[in-house]
Amino acid sequence: MRHSTFILSLLICFAGAVSAADDVLRIMLEEPVAGEIHGGVGNLRGWAVATDGIDKIEIMIDGEYAFDAPYGGARGDVGGAFPEVANASQSGFSLAYAYSNLSPGSHTITAVAHTLDGETQMSSATFETVRFKQSFISGANAVDLAATSCTVDGDEISASNALIGGDSYDMVLGWRTAEQGFEIIKIVEQNQAGNGSTDSDSGPVEGVAAWQPPANVEWIQYNFNLIDTFCDDPNGFCAGWLEEAPPECKINYRLGDSSQDTQTRLDYEYCLDSMVFRPYLSLDIERVTAPLTSSQKDIATRLIQAGWNQVAVKPVEFRVATDIPPAIVDASKEGMLAAIDVLGNYGPLRVYLVGNDLEVAESLANDFCEFNYPSEERAYCLTDQGEAIREMAYIYPGANGFQQSSWRLDSPVQSFVHNPYADENNQHDPVEQELIVDRKVNAHEYFHVYQGAHKIYFGSDDDSFGWRTTRWVEEGAAIYFEQLMSKRMDWESQRTLNSRVVNDLMAMKSFSARFPGISIRDVDTSEQTERLQAYCGTLCIGALQYEFGHIAFRYLENKTSSDKILYEYWDESTTLGWADAFDKVFGLSLTQFYAEFETFLMLSIEEQLSILGVEDDEP
Repeated sequence: MRHSTFILSLLICFAGAVSAADDVLRIMLEEPVAGEIHGGVGNLRGWAVATDGIDKIEIMIDGEYAFDAPYGGARGDVGGAFPEVANASQSGFSLAYAYSNLSPGSHTITAVAHTLDGETQMSSATFETVRFKQSFISGANAVDLAATSCTVDGDEISASNALIGGDSYDMVLGWRTAEQGFEIIKIVEQNQAGNGSTDSDSGPVEGVAAWQPPANVEWIQYNFNLIDTFCDDPNGFCAGWLEEAPPECKINYRLGDSSQDTQTRLDYEYCLDSMVFRPYLSLDIERVTAPLTSSQKDIATRLIQAGWNQVAVKPVEFRVATDIPPAIVDASKEGMLAAIDVLGNYGPLRVYLVGNDLEVAESLANDFCEFNYPSEERAYCLTDQGEAIREMAYIYPGANGFQQSSWRLDSPVQSFVHNPYADENNQHDPVEQELIVDRKVNAHEYFHVYQGAHKIYFGSDDDSFGWRTTRWVEEGAAIYFEQLMSKRMDWESQRTLNSRVVNDLMAMKSFSARFPGISIRDVDTSEQTERLQAYCGTLCIGALQYEFGHIAFRYLENKTSSDKILYEYWDESTTLGWADAFDKVFGLSLTQFYAEFETFLMLSIEEQLSILGVEDDEP
């Protein structure tokens, strides 16, 4: 990884900045370096200062918004150059970025600084990328240089016949002064490349057993194994910093149980991207559905009598803030009604579309609490979910929402609250991409309504198995459905849908390299989920329920059918529970499926795409 500095460029920028102390707004994208060649996983970093304060740093890739960069890293050099700007010494933005996800060729990354007063400034770098056939290469034996020969010409090294990820390549490495090291600047795949198959008999256990840490890991002196055994290390040092980890992460990120430790992990959550963990030792559980309690049976009887799991006669109701543009309202309704048309009308359902007018949001919050809670609990609702609705109105960029199943009511109901995306000025913008997102979000959340309607045995103990649906099934199925609807309704192109699959597979490869041994099998119960979260935080849980869950259902679709995923499974889960219904509908026990799916995860992305029947449309 790079450890480059750009002292000369900083001095030039600083010289021009100090004279404008009355109104400073500067941003510098330091990596990627303009005009150079980048590949693999590297840094994306820089700094930004403003007299008015920095609100956020947006990253644009080839002119399209990609993500927000974490901001607030320690930059004493910048603070020294801008002493008149508050917080200039915490003006850095930095993250690890997979340049290998970009297609080979020329690309431009732009960092856009947004001030608290709505001003913007940008800094761009145009560069070239090179990559191997596989965008992410992992495994202890993934690289074999036994038959590689090298030649030297000036400041370049040519390596021929390098076996990487099962394919043979010729490469050229060039010296980069800024990085103070060599970087791959050319990759040519040989025609005779082969031996890329994966022996499925080896299984994921062998892959974990053969795990080797990346080079130069700085293991954190914290014993994870004091109460439970999370990893196989005599000192319990299960986590470490990668070589390129930002200094502010090493200084500020704290492991431990105190409230201060927890707060540092929340403040510096992005630092997890610069960490690696030893293979996780999973908690063994008995995957046998627990007997129903008398309380669960009583709840189910009441819900069935109320028609909870039956198609409702009453149509969905919409409560819409008056400041939301009609195009966004129409798109949101389109997504919701299209989902209802496919799955059936379950409810009674009320949908709340929250805009950015706080007074209107207050009215919607009151309506929501009155609809979903008994009178004695409405005051609490207004301070909890009601406050969340109010926050949607004044905290941008929006794109927030939640689904509510109020099964405890004598006349149970369901709700969905959605706050469409808003720009840096807290204004809704009905561009086509936003309308697509609104359609998909509403379809996704209605699937959660549909899932809720197929649950009647509420009230199970947290530690019981089989009735409280695992997170990867709930979220993975909802993402699968939103993607299926996007295809059926022509909301997105096939190429865009394929890209989602490719990106999720890439993210899963990266995740498995940094968190080896962790699988969707580790979130089947509350006890497992809490244990895993204590080990590696919400990042682990999120990846398993979204990316892994989505691909798991794409894999099941290939083995069975979309009808089994959308209809048969949820019908059976009503009376059997999520685990036993899985066995009956898909013909595999959970244990069998986990072993099979983890073998699938060991394959290359190209092999995975072939099994899923998805084409990588990357040019």
